[in-house]
Formats: sequence, C-alpha cells, structure tokens
Amino acid sequence: MKVFYDTLGKLTWREPINLYYHGVLIENGVVPNLELGIDHVVTDQFGTVYPIIYRGIVHTTWFDTTFDATDERLGSYVEADETTFSVFAPTAIAVYLRVDNARILMHRKDNGVYTHTIAQNLHGIIYNYEVHVNGDVNITTDIYAKASMPNGSASVVVDFNQMHLETNPIESRSGVILETQVRDFSMDPNVAFKYRGKFLGMLESYGDYGMQHILDMGVSHIQLMPINDFGSIDELNPLENYNWGYDPMQYMALEGSYSTDPNDPLRVISEFSTLVNGYHKHGIGVNVDVVFNHVYEVAPSAFHQTVPYYYFRYDNVFELYNGTFCGNEVASERPMVRKMIVDACRYYVETFRIDGYRFDLMGIMDIDTILAIQEAIPNTTLYGEGWHMASGLPDSLKASMENTASLPSIGHFNDQFRNLVGGDTDARNLGYVDTGLTPLIKESILGSSNLFADAALSINYIECHDNYALADKVVLNHKQVEAIDVLNALVILSKGVPFMQIGQSFFRNKQRNHNSYNLPDAINRIDWSFVKTYRDYHENVKRFIEFRTKNKNYSINFVGDEIVFKGTHGAISVTPNNVIFHDE
Repeated sequence: MKVFYDTLGKLTWREPINLYYHGVLIENGVVPNLELGIDHVVTDQFGTVYPIIYRGIVHTTWFDTTFDATDERLGSYVEADETTFSVFAPTAIAVYLRVDNARILMHRKDNGVYTHTIAQNLHGIIYNYEVHVNGDVNITTDIYAKASMPNGSASVVVDFNQMHLETNPIESRSGVILETQVRDFSMDPNVAFKYRGKFLGMLESYGDYGMQHILDMGVSHIQLMPINDFGSIDELNPLENYNWGYDPMQYMALEGSYSTDPNDPLRVISEFSTLVNGYHKHGIGVNVDVVFNHVYEVAPSAFHQTVPYYYFRYDNVFELYNGTFCGNEVASERPMVRKMIVDACRYYVETFRIDGYRFDLMGIMDIDTILAIQEAIPNTTLYGEGWHMASGLPDSLKASMENTASLPSIGHFNDQFRNLVGGDTDARNLGYVDTGLTPLIKESILGSSNLFADAALSINYIECHDNYALADKVVLNHKQVEAIDVLNALVILSKGVPFMQIGQSFFRNKQRNHNSYNLPDAINRIDWSFVKTYRDYHENVKRFIEFRTKNKNYSINFVGDEIVFKGTHGAISVTPNNVIFHDE
C-alpha cells in the first residue's frame, strides 16, 4: 500500500485501513503540516511501516513559495579550482554525491537545494547523485549536466575554461531557414564522408555535395533537428537503430552518437562548437530544434528520479497527461521547470552562440516560459509549432497560435500556408497546383494577416521532417516534377519567413513513407546524387532566394490564378503549371 501527501496537512491512501502518525490515529487523513526533507512514516495497527510519498504537494503554491530556488546556480561547475555540485531536491530526505569513488552527504539548504564543494578542479570527473526520496534510493544523473557518459549512465564535470571553444557569433539577420538532421546529412554510401552521421560530417564538402551545397543555396540559417541527448539510440552502437531525436532524456548534454568518440564525453562539446563556428564563418546562422514538451521515458529520467511528480503534468488521479501523444507532458509552468528550460536555452546561446530555437509542439508549453526565454536571450530568434493541443495546461496559458497576441514577436509554423498552398499532409492534393488561387491562398501568400499581426511571425513551409516530402506528394498526386518549382517559389517568395527541408530543392523523398522518424537510414539519409539529377529545379530555388535577397520590397500582384512577384531587379511569375523568370 502507498500513502501519499497530496494536500497540505492531509494524507491519502486507498486501502480501508487505519493508519497512525507518531502513534496517533489519523482521522480523515488529517496530519500536521509535514516538513519536507524529513523521513516521515506512518504505521498500521500491526506496526507495518509505510513511507509517506510526496506527490500532489509538489504541485502547490505552498511548495513553490517554500522551495523557491529560482536564483540558485544548479549543476556542477568549476570556479577558482573548486568544484561545486548543486541539485534541487526538496522532497529528498538525503542526497549523496557519488564522485571519484567517494560517497559524500550533501548539505541541504532551506530552499531544498543540496550542495557540496570540493577544493579541486574536477574537470572530466564522472559523478552521480544518490537521492533518498519517497522510500526509494535513486542513483541518477544531474538534470543540469553539460556532459554525460554514453547513454546517460553518469554525468561529467566540465570546466569550460579548459575546453578552449572557438565561438564566434554572427549578426542577427533574416532570410531562409533550411532544416536538416545531423545523421541524415552524411550517410550517403556513395559519397566519401569521413565523419558519417557525426557533427563534423556537416562540415564536409565533396564537390556540390555536403556543406558546399548549403553555402551555394544562399540560405541564412540551418535548423538542426534535436542535438541534445535522446533516448532511442544506443550511443555506442548508433547504427543499430535510427531516430530523428524527438525523445529527449537530457536537455543540456549533447547527443553522444553524433560524436566521433562517445566514450570521451568532452569531445562532443568541442565538435558541436566546431560545427556551429564552421557555419558562422560563412555567415550562416545555426538554429536548434528543442523538445521541451515531453521526455522519452518519465520513470528513469533524472527529473522523476530527483523530484518525483514535479516535472510533469498529472490529472486529478495522478495519471500523466498526454497531450503530446508521447506519453507525458513537461510541466513548463512550474517555477523550477521553467528555470531549467530557460537555463538550458541560455546555456547553448552563451556557450555555442546558437542563433535561434525552434520549439517542438510549442503549444504544450506555457506563454510565460516562452517570454522568460525571450527575456533571457533577447537577440535570439524564437519560433515553434504553436498547435493547439489537448493538454493539461489551460487554453489561455498555452503558447499556441490562438494566443499570438500574448507572444508578439514569437514565430509560428503556419499550417494554413502548409495545407492550402502546398496541400494537406495526407497528400490528397497539391494545394495551389490543384486549386489555383483561392481567397485564403492569397491571404497566406500576403503574410496571413488573418492569423498574425506581423508577417514576420509566419513560418511559411510546405515540407519539414514530419509527414510526406514534397517529392512524395508530387508522385502520389501523379504530377510532373515541375510542380516543385511552383510550390518552392511560393514558399520562398511569399511574405513571411521561408522554411525548407534540405533536399526539397532537389526532389528528395521518403519513398512514400508518411512518418519516417524511426525508419532506416536508407529511407532518411540524403541521396546527394539527386542534386545532379534534379539540378535545374535546385538552381531555380537558388534564383528564388537570390531574388528575395536582392529585392527587399518586391510587390505581389494577382492576375487570375497567376501570381507576379516584381522587384527592382526583375520579376517572377508563378502559375499552377509553371514558373517564369523575367529579366531585370
């Protein structure tokens, strides 16, 4: 039987049995307000001992006020040749630091933070926390760990002064965002990539292939699909499985399978920094796709192991909410969860000079957390999937498209543009190619003022990692390949922020798979030979981007089903059947 502390001064349990607290019968569940951090137990008439499990109490205003550690520096860090370890664990009765073959009892502060300082620089040293909570002893990693042993088995101290990372920022600018996945980029067996599936593979060029392809396109930013530690890949045997990475387990530690040596937990930090800096040297920004809406598995996560029931949303019978359809929802609205998310975003910007964040299922997150991120890193581009999800968060608090007025400078993926201009995600049509101009397609091309006060908040796309690739939709709709010219032109030239997936310009496909998140490399990897096969279409995309770059204030006019984009340096006409370039 389990006994829960859900409401201040009251216990709940399921079995019809009398329980006693300090020998006094508990009537109607009422007990004195229990001080957290102390080993409270109850007994039955036979003397059987039941530990009190802190559950709903961690969702209360009392808890947030009593254990306010939002100003604390958490994690492990080195200063003046001393290494400090700090972890937020207010419901734990004890936390031990397990480091360098030692087991050290940590000091508990009034705000529920456990801390310990060692008078040594422990750069590269492995550690774990031993958390005694709710009658259990959990050996877990550090939620704030910046480095990790393979597959999240332990955390690692990092002294960034010894890392000597080269991190050069670039000036913020707008343009075209190009999405890619690290592993997909360099897995083509017919191209001699040295660092297949690794961060460094994204810096390799072979003629028109690899990094050179991105440089030639003229895009302003690349957007990397998740690069923090995710749970579905064995980092020591990464080719045994495939996954996009939308199943996080650690937010501040990088994904080890993208390292040239996952057994060296510091190398992945250096290599990711090298990747970002490599693109910055060419004036290309690097945005990162982050998944703060759910984790891969709740029970083994450091979040649940450290402060059970706190980091996730639960219904009134304490079942996990599942608005993400991934089994859980991260409770971003809670103060210390919000702090963790903000601190993670700040960390990547300050350490690697990340230029922007794309928030996966942003509608699961709360408005105040997104605004807190914006305040913490004001010169960073923020945008996400503002879908309205049936989550455990009240609608008025969701960072969704319906609440754009509360998010005045946060971009949103525009599903109106996607579905009407490019055709629905089930590939039943090709949008404008099939329908011609409709009033809502015109609205979308002009910046979707029915959705956004500023066209700059509209992320215009018809293809991303989700759903069919444009090439698959063209084939499934029995259209000629020229249809990609038409739709790519509208993505790039419509008012708003153009967004493409790598390969969209050269007919990259998923072999007609609607969702390839865990399908083999043979389906997901980039086949670089398509750049040659479909060169004309790729060259046209480059011309669209060049037109947009040269003509800052081009006009958009409609003549029947024809759309004319006219600037001081030429014009481009688009119809449902073709694209015509007009000379300057």
